[in-house]
Amino acid sequence: IYNRTQGSGCRDCAIRRNKQKKLTSRIDELKKFHQIHGHFDVSREDKNYFSLGSWISRMRTKKRLNRAIPDDVINALDEIGFDWKEGFDANHRVWNYGQSSG
Repeated sequence: IYNRTQGSGCRDCAIRRNKQKKLTSRIDELKKFHQIHGHFDVSREDKNYFSLGSWISRMRTKKRLNRAIPDDVINALDEIGFDWKEGFDANHRVWNYGQSSG
């Protein structure tokens, strides 16, 4: 007899695996960015990093506003030494909040 609970359990497992794959992919992409550029301030203005920059911006905004971020995301970012503070943009000329750097 088919059990609907078993079926949804498998679907839930697949969803969790998919989310974990996406997180691993994001973290790998961010680590590569950091190796190349030496920082974690990914600009959404760069078409090569638009998706990663948007994700980073959402994570920093959620953290700043004290909104829920899954523990595995926080742990993965902390593990690579991610700087949760918003700093300079990718060009290192302007603060993300629009203040001139001097």
